[in-house]
Amino acid sequence: MKAFVIINATASAGRARRIWPGIKDQLATIRSFELAYTQRAGHAMELAREATAAGYELVIAFGGDGTVHETANGIMRGGADRTALGIIPAGSGNDIARTLGIPATPVEACEFFREPRTRPMDLIQVGDRYCVGAGGVGFDGEVASLANRWPKYLPGPLTYVFGILVKLATFSPVELEVELDSVLHRTRAFTTALGNTQYYGSGMRICPQAETDDGLVDVVIVGALSKIEVIRMVPSLFKGLHVLHPKVTSYRAREVQVRSKVPLSIQIDGELVGKIPATFRNVPAALRVVAGTPLAPMAL
Repeated sequence: MKAFVIINATASAGRARRIWPGIKDQLATIRSFELAYTQRAGHAMELAREATAAGYELVIAFGGDGTVHETANGIMRGGADRTALGIIPAGSGNDIARTLGIPATPVEACEFFREPRTRPMDLIQVGDRYCVGAGGVGFDGEVASLANRWPKYLPGPLTYVFGILVKLATFSPVELEVELDSVLHRTRAFTTALGNTQYYGSGMRICPQAETDDGLVDVVIVGALSKIEVIRMVPSLFKGLHVLHPKVTSYRAREVQVRSKVPLSIQIDGELVGKIPATFRNVPAALRVVAGTPLAPMAL
């Protein structure tokens, strides 16, 4: 497979830059490849689109979930029928790789490209963007908006936990309309998560029963919690046990529309992509990805 590697050297507070020379040498013993470094936000998307259009059969994202998001979107724009996505996790969270069974250690992840095995993966389309992992509307969108403005020297989980604590001071549950395959639910919610994979926010197992190839969007609606209830729920978010809370409801649908009189931020794969109203639509088998055995849905 003709391969192209996109390196986000600023991922994980610059750690990616420090480890890339060693990873580059190792990958070179496995297969030949061309490479490019990202220079700005959105650049990985441009590079991936150009590489796909140029006939590269494998485009590898070296970075975190944001790099994977941009790379996947670039492949979709350049021609996903002929190009597979590869991932060498080098970010602070690496939530997408975790669900796809890709080793957390970049050295081990490189071995997946010795004899690449690809599998089809669904994506979630939101406007003209595609979500690879998971996203949300409501409190988590506002936390992502805050966290994206902070310096990246903190570990990923701490960034989101601090963001939760800071945003709690001003955020209140919002009246939402959530339409699931034309079935309307009106609810007062703290946040609504939408998942193709199980994790987001650097290790929060927000959609613990999500599968990457079932043709469905997993929807987890966290209802009108008090601030103290939110704080108490944080540890269970990392274990996926928050879905057992009586104020949390879970659904699956092919298409989800979210509306509110409040223009809440939308985040997908940790990237801000606008505000609601919005439609989240599953695109079955949209992308081929080099992966291991995806994480099975959590037994509840």
